Amino acid sequence: MSFFDLKGFLIGCGVVVFILVLNGGDLIPKQSTHPFDKALERADTCLGKGDDTVCAVTVARDLVSLKSGSEIMDAFAERLNPGQCHYAGHFVGKELYKKYGNVEDAIATCNRECDSSCPHGIIGEAFATGLGYDDPDFDLKHLSPEEIRIVGGPLCKVATNCHGVGHALFQAYLQLEPSLEMCREIVGQPLKLNCYQGAVMEYADILSERNTRSISGLTYPTSESLSAFCDLPLFEERRACFRYFTRVAEETLKKEGVSRSDAIRRVRDICAAQKTWDDKMACVAGVGVYSAYWIRQDQTMARRFCGQFAVAEDRAACYLGQISVATQDRLDTLPGYCKSQTEERFRESCYQTMFFFLLRLGTPVEEVRAICAQEDKACTQAFEHRARDPWREIARIF
Repeated sequence: MSFFDLKGFLIGCGVVVFILVLNGGDLIPKQSTHPFDKALERADTCLGKGDDTVCAVTVARDLVSLKSGSEIMDAFAERLNPGQCHYAGHFVGKELYKKYGNVEDAIATCNRECDSSCPHGIIGEAFATGLGYDDPDFDLKHLSPEEIRIVGGPLCKVATNCHGVGHALFQAYLQLEPSLEMCREIVGQPLKLNCYQGAVMEYADILSERNTRSISGLTYPTSESLSAFCDLPLFEERRACFRYFTRVAEETLKKEGVSRSDAIRRVRDICAAQKTWDDKMACVAGVGVYSAYWIRQDQTMARRFCGQFAVAEDRAACYLGQISVATQDRLDTLPGYCKSQTEERFRESCYQTMFFFLLRLGTPVEEVRAICAQEDKACTQAFEHRARDPWREIARIF
């Protein structure tokens, strides 16, 4: 054997030894044998298949037997894209309700990852159980208005539950206006907005294929009707509608071959044409809601997206929309996003909006105050104004 052959042989042996050390002495890496990890791996086979509910239910049941709802949703959020995570979270919620037998205890184990899909699944299962349905294919759209009143009213006592009831109402009616009308009937103030938002979000979810089952009988808006899509009688209904309008418009226009960027331009034009300041701001905030995922994935893109608006108050409203979503499940990256705003008035507005929504979600004041521990002067100033309505603050500052 020549010197070079021997050298190559020794290098090769060294590589093998290194691989063996990394893999605990096994030449071929082992797959995880932990039951929770293996259940997560099996979940991959279920995702993106709206009709494969048997697989999804089985995996969710296994996961719920091993970990809390929050741990499961954290794992989903790390490994799945938003649509897959939202889909899978519904089944986790359904299994948690079966495990605990009531909404309060089941929701207490969830978190708000993936657009609160775990609580939404809990609410859907609560409807089925409350009405005596023991059918894995239970479909909310077959409920009568009276059945919805019987179960929906008592459920709609806290914000998270009431948002889930809104989802259930749209599944029952598959039309926006009857769903909103039922929210008005069975929900008291100040939780009507949560119900309205749940109904419109469910519509947007179905259009963008983030629902938990194949849905038939849903009518898309026409491109011509989009400018009047959110012309609803009450401002709270319009605000809820605008929150998800960008996604509805994108899905509608996509069917006609319109690009995503052109669809966003169309939405911006519709926002600019609103007759009142409040409606315009709600519409622009909805564009921010649409782009909130980038706060975790690409903050430069998130800032650039709101930067499309030339008017300062419009940019502030867009940021408000982003932050209203990010306070729910992107809090690890949100303070840094606020700090990255180069203009001080936007930085302070970002922090103030974040504090307002965190407190409204029930976050203890001391936890909110701690966010400013290592942050800038704008954060401390914003904390002093934490209870102010961010919509009115935009009007005041910009």
